[in-house]
Amino acid sequence: MDGTFGHGGHTAGMLAARHDIRVVGVDRDEAMIAKAKQFLQEEHLLDRVDIVQTSYADFETISKESGVKQFDALLIDIGVNMDHFKEADRGFSIKLDGALDMRYDREV
Repeated sequence: MDGTFGHGGHTAGMLAARHDIRVVGVDRDEAMIAKAKQFLQEEHLLDRVDIVQTSYADFETISKESGVKQFDALLIDIGVNMDHFKEADRGFSIKLDGALDMRYDREV
């Protein structure tokens, strides 16, 4: 499981290294998921990825939605994606004016 799916780079690396695995990509941010889907589609890897929009802490939802009872490995790259700082309306930027929002999932 890639608990911080982001743009899909770590997932692509895992899939390239091991051709016999599937990865469950987890991210709260719908915009990041869309970018990752596009990237993995271009790399011809998307068919080996299950994507769940939630927090990596929500194992029950992830397990249920992906059909996986136990993960062999868990990757969590804790940090903030630079895309969040580049858009003022996301509320993360310290250089650009915008409302203080700072939510990864804008629906919550």
